[in-house]
Amino acid sequence: KKQFQNRTVLKKYLALVYDLIDKTFDEINFPISRSAKGYKMAAHAKNQSGRRAITDFVVKQNFINYAYLDIKIKTGRTHQIRVHMSSYGHPIVGDDLYGTRKTREKNIKLNLNRVFLHAYILGFNDLQNKEVTFELDLPNELKKILKTIK
Repeated sequence: KKQFQNRTVLKKYLALVYDLIDKTFDEINFPISRSAKGYKMAAHAKNQSGRRAITDFVVKQNFINYAYLDIKIKTGRTHQIRVHMSSYGHPIVGDDLYGTRKTREKNIKLNLNRVFLHAYILGFNDLQNKEVTFELDLPNELKKILKTIK
């Protein structure tokens, strides 16, 4: 429990986002707070209010209109990855809440009934202080989307 509170748990995600990313990796460091609408979160410029939030990503593969990312969060804010990727200009495929009207239309065409965001690694120290890591394979429905866009 303390490891989660101290943010020392390793959490890694796979995500498919809209549009190519011309970097091999980057760090998104925008504070996050509840939006004025209240039902979702919003990212802000570094000098504005909000809770500190840091997301690192590596581009695993670029496709024609997409980028497949390996994401590591250094903080654990509500909807952090979704908010950060949207504010970075690359909303996550399937994310109608933080996407744009244009990406919502594309989501319908892909026939994906979820956000393409998958927690695939969780690592922490057990009660004997031994490092333990759990890894999950990408679900079949997400593998199918990757095959579709190749």
